[in-house]
Amino acid sequence: MDVVNIVVTGVGGQGLLTLARLLVESALAKGYDALAAETHGMSQRGGSVIVHVRIGKEVLAPTIPPGFADYILSTELMEAVRNCIYARKDTIVVVNTKIIYPALPGIVEHVSEDEVLKWLKQHIERLYPIPASSIAESLGAPQSTNMVILGAASALLKDYIDLGYLEKAVLKVGRGRLAELNLRAYLQGREIMCREYGVC
Repeated sequence: MDVVNIVVTGVGGQGLLTLARLLVESALAKGYDALAAETHGMSQRGGSVIVHVRIGKEVLAPTIPPGFADYILSTELMEAVRNCIYARKDTIVVVNTKIIYPALPGIVEHVSEDEVLKWLKQHIERLYPIPASSIAESLGAPQSTNMVILGAASALLKDYIDLGYLEKAVLKVGRGRLAELNLRAYLQGREIMCREYGVC
């Protein structure tokens, strides 16, 4: 594969730009070319955020056309559905199993997470649901959901990123105890991929 196309998506405030930056840095550390571009985002308002990451021997443009994503990494369940436009039959999707609803009571109809996962399983052949929010919350660091998804994705992307570099870089995200919790979240993401899906 000349270029690996990764769509990173979720809700503003979930650290998607940090996740994408770490992917780019660890790909560069592996000796690849890599670019990232935020194409749509309301990161300060809790809106939809999409970041494109491309890794390869030579990357000339940062954006990914619809239907060309090799991976979709989503920190929020409904955002994975919204961004299936980027998927094709063999796209790999790593998705957090939590829905984050906008603060519009009585206006937005709620659907169950199970219903959404069922829909995704019908349309995505290579789907890896990860309870990333639950893992992060169990660590006392709900803001580290992105690190859980990054850890899970790193098991799949290990041929394109420097895992040693990535682990050290994760430890530099935040200060003091938060940095330690981010690393624990990242490692638990890797662990669940190995334990539940045999991707180690």
